[in-house]
Amino acid sequence: MYISALSKFIYDLQKFTNFVQEKKNYDPMSDIASRVNALIVDKLSVDESEIVPTASFTNDLGADSLDIVELIMEFEKEFNISISDEKAEKITTVGEAIQAIEDLLIEKKNIDKKSD
Repeated sequence: MYISALSKFIYDLQKFTNFVQEKKNYDPMSDIASRVNALIVDKLSVDESEIVPTASFTNDLGADSLDIVELIMEFEKEFNISISDEKAEKITTVGEAIQAIEDLLIEKKNIDKKSD
């Protein structure tokens, strides 16, 4: 009976260790790119294969200025951030959008840590 309980404990400990390791290796920034891509596919009705970091919203993905404004608003809503007009004007490619969102999320996280 003692060996059985010990075996179960070791098994549970291994499962927990694997779970912690998976969480440790989780990259939330890669999730950002997939969420950005999904929003672009939805709003611009483009094929996901067209969405690469260097793709220009206007030249490669066919977005007009209104589409870009709507995308920025969707990014803000999706990630609960605020993108300034100045920063939004500098976002011309998919990669720049992802980078801007990552930067804002890191900034927001640092502000939240300071207020704790």
